[in-house]
Amino acid sequence: MKMRHERELHRDAQSRYRARMKARKEPPCTPATVSSPTTPTAITSPTAPESRRAYNTNYRRKYRAQQTRQKQLAVRQKDRERKTPTGARKKKHSVGKQGPVATSITQSAAKVSKQLPKSPRSFERVMKKVANNLTPRKRSSLSKITKTKKDLFNKASASCLLGVIEELKRSTCNAARPARLLTMITCARVMKKYRLGLMASSILGVRYKTLLSPSTAHHRPLSNEVLERKSRRSERSQNHDAEVISFYMASEHTRELPLKKKVTKVNGSDNLQAGFVLDIPLRRLYEEYTEKSMQCDRQIASKECDLVAHKYELVDKVLCKKSPVSAFHRSSCLNGSCEKCRDFDPTIRKLFQEVTEELQEKVLTWHEWVRKPVTFKTKDGESKTTVRRVLESKFGTIDELVDGLVKDFNSTAQGSFPFHLFIARWQYLQVRELKEHLPPNSILTILDFAQNWSVHFQNEIKSACYSKEQVTLHPIVVYYNDPVLNTLVRESLIFLSNDLNHDFYAVQAFVKRMYDYLRTERKLVIEREFRYTDGCSAQYKSIGPFVVLHNSLNELKSTVMQNYFGSEHGKYESDGENAITKSAVDRAILSGKVVIRNAEEMFAYCEQNLSVDEGVSRRVYMLENHIEHTGYDHGSYRTVKGTRKIHSIYASGNEMKTRPLSCMCPPCLSASPARCENTSYVAQWETIKLKKRQVPVNERPLRVSEDAIPVPGPSQVSCQDHNSQKMPEGSAESQFEVGKYVAVKAGHSKWYAGQLLTVDQENCEAEVNFMRMMPGENYF
Repeated sequence: MKMRHERELHRDAQSRYRARMKARKEPPCTPATVSSPTTPTAITSPTAPESRRAYNTNYRRKYRAQQTRQKQLAVRQKDRERKTPTGARKKKHSVGKQGPVATSITQSAAKVSKQLPKSPRSFERVMKKVANNLTPRKRSSLSKITKTKKDLFNKASASCLLGVIEELKRSTCNAARPARLLTMITCARVMKKYRLGLMASSILGVRYKTLLSPSTAHHRPLSNEVLERKSRRSERSQNHDAEVISFYMASEHTRELPLKKKVTKVNGSDNLQAGFVLDIPLRRLYEEYTEKSMQCDRQIASKECDLVAHKYELVDKVLCKKSPVSAFHRSSCLNGSCEKCRDFDPTIRKLFQEVTEELQEKVLTWHEWVRKPVTFKTKDGESKTTVRRVLESKFGTIDELVDGLVKDFNSTAQGSFPFHLFIARWQYLQVRELKEHLPPNSILTILDFAQNWSVHFQNEIKSACYSKEQVTLHPIVVYYNDPVLNTLVRESLIFLSNDLNHDFYAVQAFVKRMYDYLRTERKLVIEREFRYTDGCSAQYKSIGPFVVLHNSLNELKSTVMQNYFGSEHGKYESDGENAITKSAVDRAILSGKVVIRNAEEMFAYCEQNLSVDEGVSRRVYMLENHIEHTGYDHGSYRTVKGTRKIHSIYASGNEMKTRPLSCMCPPCLSASPARCENTSYVAQWETIKLKKRQVPVNERPLRVSEDAIPVPGPSQVSCQDHNSQKMPEGSAESQFEVGKYVAVKAGHSKWYAGQLLTVDQENCEAEVNFMRMMPGENYF
C-alpha cells in the first residue's frame, strides 16, 4: 500500500509539471531536423552580432530550464570564480578577521542572540547544556574568554597551595607535622564538598586517598602520638635504605635464579641482572630485622596461622628457644643431643593434635618426593634402570600424613631436618664473611655447571626440533682484591665448550684456564683459593675430585680449600650468570641479529656483545673445546668414608683435612684453627689419607718368589677348546699333571692361578685348587 501511494504522488507531480510547461508561451526546445539526402537543407544561423548574441542567450535559458537545482548552483559558483580576478581572490583570503569575515561573525552572533531565551534562568540552562556538549578544544577556547578576576585569584591560590605542599613534603622536622596535617585537612574539606578530589590530586601531586583521608579526622586533636608517627620513606636517609636492601639481599637470605625469564635490565640500560627469590619467608626476615633494633621499611601484614606458616617456624616450635644474641639454635638442639628437644615425635604430634581430631575420618591427598626405580631405554635400545626422585601423589588419613612428616623431620642426608636447614644457612653465611674479609693473595671462586644451551634458530624447519646441538656452559664467579683499584672486584669467567661430558676432568681444565688468565691478564699473585660448589659427585664431591684436589698444589701452584653448600641448596651467583648469558643470546636470535650453530659462534657473539671489562663487576667469555678426560688414577683409590657429610676439605702435603662445616672467621683464615671463634658449631680439622683400594686377584699383577714353581704361560693354560672336546694343539699330556701350577681362564673372564689336584684326560676335565692373595700384599 505504501509503494502504491508513492507511485500516485509521483504521477500527480508529473502531471503538474506538464501543465506548467504548457502554460509557458515559449514552446519547448526541439532538436533540428535533418532533411533527407535527396533534398538537402542547411541549418540556418544568425549572421549579425546582435542576432547571434540573442540566439546564444535564448539557448542558454532553454538549457538551464532543463537543469536541476544542484546543477544550477554549481554552474553559478564556477561562473563567479571565473569572473573574479586572481588578485582579488588572494586578497580576500588574506584579509582574515577583517572585512567580510568579521561581518559574518557579527551576523552569526546576531542570529544566535535572537534564538537564545530572554529569561536568565533559561539562558543559564541552555548555555550549560551547550558547554557540556563541547569538545575539549572548544571548551579550552571558551575558558579563555570567560575568565574573571575571581578565576585568576583561584589559580594563583592553587599555585601557592601547591608550593606549600611541596615544601612540606621536603620537610623532615617534626615541627612541620601539624602544618602538614592542617593543610591536608583543609584541602580535604573543600575537595569533598565540591567533589574536586581527582582534579586536586592531579594538580597538587598528592594521592587521592591521601588527600581525602584526613577529612574524617578533622574533629580529633593532634595528639603527640600522631605527631611522633614513623617518618615516611622519603624522609629516611639513603644509608638506611641501602642497609635494609643489603639485609634482604644477603647471600643467606636470597638466591639467584637460573631462569631466563627473570633477567631484567638495570635502570633501563643494556646491563642485565638475574632474578632473585627469597629463600626465607618475608615474615621471618622481618622478625630477624626488628630483633637487631633496626627500623623496617613498612609493616608486613600476614595472615595468622593456627598451625605452622613455614618450615622455619616449625623448627622454632620443635627446638628450644634461641639465644637473643645468636642467629641459630644451640648446637646440642640441632644435632639431637639436647635432652629437652631431642625427641621430635611428641612435639610435632601435639602441634597437629587439633587438626588430627577434626580430620580423623577424612581421606586426604598430598604430594611427596620419593626415590623410585625408573626403567628407560637408551639410544641403543637397551633397558636401563636407575633410581630417581619423582613427585608422587599419596592418599591416606591424617595420621599417615603426620607419620610421614615425623619420619622426614628425623632423617635427612646430614641428620635431622633442623640440622639440614642450619647447614644451608651457615654455608651461605660463611661466603658473605669471606667476601668481607678476603685475605691478601687469595681468591674466592663459585663454580657450577649450567644446563646445556640448546641451539635454535629464528626460522627453523620442523625437523630441526628433533636434532638440536648443545653447548656446555660453566660459569666461574671470582672475587679478588684488584691491585690497581685497591678494592674487591667481582669477575665472571664463563666457559663455553662443545664437549658435553660434565665431569671433574672438565672442571679441572676450566680451573687451569682460569689461573692462567688471572695471573697473566690481571697480574694476580694467587697463593690460596677458597672454592664453593654444590655436592655433585661426578664433578666436585667424590674420590675423583679429591684426587685432583690432592694434586692441586703441584698443578695450580696454590692451596685450594674446597667448600660445599648444603644439600639441595647449591643455587648461587653462577646460576645468575648462566641466566644472563642464555637470555641475551636468545633475544639476539629471536630478533634476527645473529645465527648461532655451535660453541664457537656463541663465543664470538658473547665476547663482542656481553663482555664487561671495567669497574668492579666484570664478565669474560672463554672457549675450551680440547678437554682430556684421562690422567688421574682415581679408580685405584678407596671412597672416603662420610663423603656426604664433608663440607670443607683441603690438601696438606700427603694428607687431606676435612670439616663437617666451613668457618671463615679471622683465626681460621689466618691458619690458626685452634683459636676458632665458632667452636660451638664447627669441629676441628680431621686428617684423612687417600688409601689405595684392594684390587681383586684377577686385576693385579702376579708376583712369584724365586723358589716357587713356574706357572705355565697363557698359551699353555687353556685346558680345553670350547668348540671341541680335544686337547689344545701343541700341548703335551705331561704338562697337565697333578701337583703342577697352571693358569685357568673360563670364557672371557680373567686368568686365575692354581694347582692341579686331579686330571681326567678322557673327558678333558681338571680339578684346580686356586691360590688366594695375601691380605695387603700383591703375591700369592
